[in-house]
Amino acid sequence: MFHFGTKAGLHSPMTQNKWTISYDRASKASFAKYNQKHPRETASVFSNLARVIDYLQSGRPIEPPPFGFLRSEGKGLYRIGQTGVKSAKETRLYIFFAVIEKVIHVLGIGDKGSQKRDIQNCLGLVGYIMSEQQRKGNSNERD
Repeated sequence: MFHFGTKAGLHSPMTQNKWTISYDRASKASFAKYNQKHPRETASVFSNLARVIDYLQSGRPIEPPPFGFLRSEGKGLYRIGQTGVKSAKETRLYIFFAVIEKVIHVLGIGDKGSQKRDIQNCLGLVGYIMSEQQRKGNSNERD
């Protein structure tokens, strides 16, 4: 079972170089529903997300993707697949890396059947996050 919070990670004022996870753009209801139907697959993709975080915490780059379960969907959107689950429903956890802020945004979860719709929805969220970052950057430049 995974715990769905607003933020997770190893971030504090003393450790500014650590990556964090944000669930701010994700639908808690859709994650809860997917977890209820496919708990093993959900646990697997979140376990793989933890592996990605450990990798990034060591200071290594995300490009090229260092794991077979991590794939680019283009325009900054990535998906994490499940691994090690026998007779599994093919599951994808969609994420976006905000590299400058060192935040992994968890955006959605789905299966092969919802893949096209999930990617379109998540690309919309990526665009929103990027425009939000740009607005923040422009307001910081004026200060």
